[in-house]
Amino acid sequence: MTLVEEPPVGDGKPPQVLKPLAVYIHFPFCRSKCPYCDFASVAVRHIPHEAYAEALLTELDRRCESWPEFRQGGMRASSVYFGGGTPSLWEASCLARVLEGLEKKLGFIEGIEISLEANPNAAEAGQLAAFHLAGVNRLSLGIQSFDDALLRRLGRTHNAQEAREAAMRVRRAGFNNLSVDLLYALPEQSLEQARVDVEEALALEPEHVSFYALTLEEEVLSQAVPMARQRMCLPSEALSLSMRSQMGHMALEAGLKRYELSNYACPGKASMHNLNYWKGGSYLGLGAGAVGAFMNTEGGLRWFNHRHWEDYAKALWGGGLPEGEREILSKEALFIERAMLGLRLAEGIDLQALCEAFGKDFKKLRGLAEAWEAGGWATYASGRLCLSECGMDIHSTLCLQLL
Repeated sequence: MTLVEEPPVGDGKPPQVLKPLAVYIHFPFCRSKCPYCDFASVAVRHIPHEAYAEALLTELDRRCESWPEFRQGGMRASSVYFGGGTPSLWEASCLARVLEGLEKKLGFIEGIEISLEANPNAAEAGQLAAFHLAGVNRLSLGIQSFDDALLRRLGRTHNAQEAREAAMRVRRAGFNNLSVDLLYALPEQSLEQARVDVEEALALEPEHVSFYALTLEEEVLSQAVPMARQRMCLPSEALSLSMRSQMGHMALEAGLKRYELSNYACPGKASMHNLNYWKGGSYLGLGAGAVGAFMNTEGGLRWFNHRHWEDYAKALWGGGLPEGEREILSKEALFIERAMLGLRLAEGIDLQALCEAFGKDFKKLRGLAEAWEAGGWATYASGRLCLSECGMDIHSTLCLQLL
């Protein structure tokens, strides 16, 4: 990978950013590496708790030096998301130190959403309470399934009972915003097993649920994963769609609202952090494997930090930014991205406003929108284009027509 020293956007300065700012903190350490995971994560015996916190704060200082927009008053954080990896393995005192540094450097908006991902067997009561005391107010629990056989097949190290107990500990720790992640279309999974998984998840009364299809196609993975090489037998596309339809129907019946392709939430509990991505906002990525971006209607700049902790730390301690690559986004590329991400949302996109902002031919795309509506894939009225339930099932296929 190559590192671009100066972002060649406009006059060489970072583009004017959109507000508010989402902050993503990547924690790359795990107890074990799941065989389907292609995220920037590594299983380690000893986690460098203090060293990693120090590295993140050093990167934050460098970002603020490089990009004045990140300094307090220029942009204020509306959300902070600790992802991984398994960030619930981090010592809470280190996480608290990073949050304090972020607030001092950037400032936090009132009502900021601060999320933390946790695995069921890496979410102990004392640690959860300490995270809550540090300011974390949203907990995302990676349960994936309540079927012990499927969990073993996925290489997960927890079981269904541990998942239930973890959810209870989350509540006792004071969290009133719990998100549960489930995977579906798992190797040899049946429609009934998918139904039971959702039933179990909804029994926990989460404020938010996410349903993600297991993806093993090597062409869409960023890194090779063992399960892809093993040629696992996944459900057919028809069965996968049936699972997805049933899971969504059950979530709706439980009172959750589908606000995005894979996400359902109680009123007021949609993920503020992820909404910023889907609506084309700028985001500050910190940590090994993190990605950050500036966005505006003239183009954008996205950077990719080194995936490995050793490379990340070496770059920082050498006095530079820990980037492996930068990507300049043209107006054309950014328009496509904004449209595709926006169409993931139930509220859709204001197609006319988007075309005007990016200088696109609205009449041509209006014809496409009308064709989608005629086919039952979308609704289109007053310039706003929203995919229907069946349209969301073929989101990627439809979006290819925008190219």
